[in-house]
Amino acid sequence: MHLWAEPLRSIHAKANRLKVKDIMHVPSDVEYVDYCATLGAVVHQAAVGDQHPLLVTRGKTITGMLRMKDIFRKLREKAIDNERCLQVAP
Repeated sequence: MHLWAEPLRSIHAKANRLKVKDIMHVPSDVEYVDYCATLGAVVHQAAVGDQHPLLVTRGKTITGMLRMKDIFRKLREKAIDNERCLQVAP
C-alpha cells in the first residue's frame, strides 16, 4: 500500500460528509459593490479593504464579480487612451 493511500481514503470519506454550507464564506457588507458604483469608488474600496473579488449587486441580486484583474485592465486601457490623446494633441 502507498504511504498516502489510507489518508486519502479518510479525507475522501470526510469530504463526502461535508456540505458546502458548512465550509463556505458568507460575504460581509464590505465585499459588495453596487452595479452603478464609479471606478474611483471601487478602486478605493479595493485598496483599503482586503476583500477580493468584490461581488457586484443590482438591488439585492448579485450580477457579477469584480476582480482586481478587471480593475487593473480598465485602468490600463484608460491610461493607454490618455497617452494616445496626449500624443495627438498639438
